[in-house]
Amino acid sequence: MAKIYPDISHYAPVTNWAAVQQSCPFLISKATEGTSFVDSTLNSFIAGCENKKIPYWLYAYLRKGNELAQAKFLVNTCKGKIGSYFRGYILDVEAGNTAANVKTAINWLAGQSAKTMLYTMYAEYTNYKSVLSGRPSTCAWWEARYGRNDGSYSSQYPPHSGVDLHQYTDQGKVNGIRGDVDLNRLTGAKPESWFTEAQPTVYTTKEVTARIAAGSEKTAVGTLRKGVALTRITETEHWMQTAVWVAKRHCDIKNGTATLKNAAPVRASNGTSSTKLGTLEEGAALKVLERTPHWIQVPVWIAKKYTK
Repeated sequence: MAKIYPDISHYAPVTNWAAVQQSCPFLISKATEGTSFVDSTLNSFIAGCENKKIPYWLYAYLRKGNELAQAKFLVNTCKGKIGSYFRGYILDVEAGNTAANVKTAINWLAGQSAKTMLYTMYAEYTNYKSVLSGRPSTCAWWEARYGRNDGSYSSQYPPHSGVDLHQYTDQGKVNGIRGDVDLNRLTGAKPESWFTEAQPTVYTTKEVTARIAAGSEKTAVGTLRKGVALTRITETEHWMQTAVWVAKRHCDIKNGTATLKNAAPVRASNGTSSTKLGTLEEGAALKVLERTPHWIQVPVWIAKKYTK
């Protein structure tokens, strides 16, 4: 059976969960709009996904203005409802929102969710180009471009280069979902597993020393705060590697290595609104994993006994 990647709302609700489970590796549904509207199918959608073990994403349609408050409303509405098959939050940007406000909202959201997505329209790419190029590393780019909009994809109307998920029609049909349905296709470097698998997250149980490699004898490069959420990249029996972000202005970068010019705060994502995780020490030299115009991501190791 061919795989289908729909996004839905109360306009196109699930009517047969068993059928949807057979064809849809993951689902996306509207959760909120503005700072007061909650989709009428939100609770039943979450319950159905959890019952059928279908990974799912939830999005907020952003009205123009006060986008950060709308992102916070999304999280506050959903955090007490989501379960183990929830994969991330999405911001739907198509109401003439300012780039600055979208950037603030998505950077904040990246600190609340292990994975996020940003949805934009093909024709509005130039409006959000800087936001998209500097988006958090854990944020996928979802773009709408329909072309003929007859329910099928036409290669004459591809999305922009770098798009991870392409919405190509709102006239699709899916067995088990009522009405016309938005359909999407995977187009970027992110595999299907990125959308379906949970990001492995752990929490520090005390302030913990960050080291350059696994082992108590390895060079200490900083500290991470108690109670912060970290993504596990890899691990040994007693140690785990995670990644943190630091502003480029604190670093000398040469041959793929960043050396701290001074002690600097590290964050969960690339932006000052992202959660502060701890501090790196002056002189710490670490491999650069990813970079944006103003931020770099570097790996550190911590003892697993101080995580849960």
